[in-house]
Amino acid sequence: MLSGETAIGDDPVGVVVTMDRILRRAEKSFDYDNWGTSLGVQRITGAGSRAIRITAAVTGAAWRAAMEEQAVAIVACTRSGMTVRSISRFRPPMPIVAITPSESTARQLHSSWGVQATYVSPATDIDDLCDFAITQLKLSGLAKSGDTVVVMAGSASGGAAITDTVRMIIVS
Repeated sequence: MLSGETAIGDDPVGVVVTMDRILRRAEKSFDYDNWGTSLGVQRITGAGSRAIRITAAVTGAAWRAAMEEQAVAIVACTRSGMTVRSISRFRPPMPIVAITPSESTARQLHSSWGVQATYVSPATDIDDLCDFAITQLKLSGLAKSGDTVVVMAGSASGGAAITDTVRMIIVS
């Protein structure tokens, strides 16, 4: 948002303080619920590959479920980051926790909206990933017993990664 000229001008600190004030006010007044709702009804037929369309449909369903059940977090298990970016576009009010076996993907996802990325060693079992995610959420204070968490994961189908699973977990 800052040009080189304003960032190195007479009052760079004042510029950043002003920008911070503007951003905080804009964030406070933005209607995230309606934003996500309008994204959810957009047609995606014919937009991109079948894997992209399926991922978009599943992440839309995950967002709606998280909103309706007032989930405390959305967990996205991902290799490439596509699942996380797809759910992030909805701007959910709860944190998005990315679980990935790729250090590079974890670093990249830190710049996505509302995402906390965690690198994990590769897992072959979705139940293990869910258990790990819930444990991390409890340790970080984001979830406690009785809370609802939405977990998304995918599979390789025909060589393409597809987000095809949504789980609603009640934390015990």
